[in-house]
Amino acid sequence: MADRFSDYVGVSMSVSPIAGYSPDTAYDAVTLATARDPEAARMRYRKHISIVESTLMATQQAQSAIDWEMNRRYGRSKQLSVTIDSWRDKDGKLWEPNTLIPVDLPTLRLPKTELLLAEVTYMRDDYGTHARMTLMPPEAFSVQPYAFYQNLAGFNT
Repeated sequence: MADRFSDYVGVSMSVSPIAGYSPDTAYDAVTLATARDPEAARMRYRKHISIVESTLMATQQAQSAIDWEMNRRYGRSKQLSVTIDSWRDKDGKLWEPNTLIPVDLPTLRLPKTELLLAEVTYMRDDYGTHARMTLMPPEAFSVQPYAFYQNLAGFNT
């Protein structure tokens, strides 16, 4: 929960060329997008402000960027570390990162869900072979929205 926030705000920042004449309005911020994490909001009020890149503003992706930030922080806060007695899955293949693993742990409030295998460490000791795995919700690994300048109108010269 340490890296999660109740509210996420995406702003654009601009520097006025007449900053010396009016210091109160030299740095204007305009709110472009907002998102709220209801689980974090129940526990505390904590705001996260992100400056949205100009390429995302031009392609109307500011809301996607703020949603991505919230989902990524949610997913990374829900890590599950497990140690199992085999290096291989039920089909005999080695456990590999970036694989969805079916999980059914009702005592941990994870009934019949799929988590993404983020990290695996293979171990061999006097007790046999083991695999230590770090599992997270897939939201922790969604692709960050981004737009390149060359894809924007006016930059294709």
